[in-house]
Amino acid sequence: PARPDAGGVAPGPAATGWLDVQAPFDLELREGGTALGVLKSGRIPLPPGQHEIELINAALGFHDSRLVLIAKGHPTTLPLEVPFGTVHVNALPWAEVWIDGTQVGDTPIGDLSVPIGPHEFWFRHPQLGEKRYAVSVTLTQPVYLTVDMRPQ
Repeated sequence: PARPDAGGVAPGPAATGWLDVQAPFDLELREGGTALGVLKSGRIPLPPGQHEIELINAALGFHDSRLVLIAKGHPTTLPLEVPFGTVHVNALPWAEVWIDGTQVGDTPIGDLSVPIGPHEFWFRHPQLGEKRYAVSVTLTQPVYLTVDMRPQ
């Protein structure tokens, strides 16, 4: 049976170590072209030794390869450097912009670097209220988000 902490991957008979993954988005893990599993956070069982692991999220345009050493009976943490995509935001007439709870400025804002993955964009105008949007930032193309704050 599959282990719940292994992203639905059943451990093999020689799996005596683990690769510990923590990411802000789902990753497909592969080794030598063989799928190991898909997970956002959790552990993948692997035999001890050196492994070249591919990390893929095709929807976000993310592909990386890492060399890791798995120790017997111990988790090995896979460090992940999340790359940045580009975001352009604007609002009519204007608005304060917050991303994931952090204020980034007033519109218009161009060439804003944001880590790839899912984010919540919040637009706030003192007289016209607020609007929220779930946006996925990718490496493949910039995000252009324009919001009409005026009453409809």
